Amino acid sequence: MRDYRCSGSSPALAGRIQEKLEGIVREKKTAAACAAVCGPGGLLAAACAGTRGFEDSLARVDDLYNVGSVSKIYVTAAVMKLVQEGRVSLDEPVRRYLPRWKLADARCREITVRMLLNHSSGIPGTNLHDHLAPEEGEELFTGRYRNTPAYWQTVKLRARPGSFSGYCNDGFDLAAEVVEAVTGEPYIRWLREQITGPAGLFSVGVGRRLAEGYVKVSCRGAEPEKGRLPVNGREKGKA
Repeated sequence: MRDYRCSGSSPALAGRIQEKLEGIVREKKTAAACAAVCGPGGLLAAACAGTRGFEDSLARVDDLYNVGSVSKIYVTAAVMKLVQEGRVSLDEPVRRYLPRWKLADARCREITVRMLLNHSSGIPGTNLHDHLAPEEGEELFTGRYRNTPAYWQTVKLRARPGSFSGYCNDGFDLAAEVVEAVTGEPYIRWLREQITGPAGLFSVGVGRRLAEGYVKVSCRGAEPEKGRLPVNGREKGKA
């Protein structure tokens, strides 16, 4: 029977990684941890320790974790691909691509796509609605799921656009909306088709929508779907 807590061509290395991770989970009291070592020939070793956040449900190497702000790299890659294709200009105002977008601050007209990516837009920072929510749903993130027009219209800038950089999550949600507006597709669908799929990153998801066959690790937890058993990114028995 396959061990879903270790995998790779070097079982000995996977065992050592798992032992180290188990110590980290005990010491830091985290829900779960997972690590992998890859080489030119593919996966050498992967292992995990801890639980998914569900009672008596052990974490597995194919489980998903919320990558938090690492997702900004994906948004930036998506925008830069469109820049490379000549479909987006970094120094054009955001409103060129989102003409109906506005804030409760007339200076929002000065915000460029580049300012979203380098945190200098002056947008305050973060709408924490649905922040790191563990629940799963069927809605595909579209950029309007968290930050609605009603939300944006209450926002006032904390600084003149371009005057200085201050860490801003909402700017990247807005950049994802630019991707949607230019491509005519939901952000995550276009990202999978154009970037993560060709790169072999089939488990990437956004918001509440998971890649099919995966379970997400949660600190709070909820019962995992019955019958889900990830095998190389797919449900057991499915092609």
